Amino acid sequence: MQIAGDYNVQFSAQLMNPDSAECDVWFWFAKNGNNIPDSSTIISLHGNDGKSVPSWNYMLRMNANDYIQIYWHSNDIDMRILARPAQSNPTRPAIPSLIATIQQVAI
Repeated sequence: MQIAGDYNVQFSAQLMNPDSAECDVWFWFAKNGNNIPDSSTIISLHGNDGKSVPSWNYMLRMNANDYIQIYWHSNDIDMRILARPAQSNPTRPAIPSLIATIQQVAI
């Protein structure tokens, strides 16, 4: 961030589990390369193309030149954050794999 203040960090991710096993996916935040305590969440996905769109927001106090990262992990090597191209019949827009928004809420 170029300006110090309080920021609302929001994201959503399009998850897909293509195999038949249930799997867990962890998401968490890091600031300046360091994990943020109590910022992790587990999402469980059922197999056979099970899909989920986890999304949440996190309020952070940031100093000038701080940076934020969103990490994810799954023990299932087939688990993925999925993107899809635009489709037709009917026409519909592409699905991005992840959407992130960072908005300053106070200085």
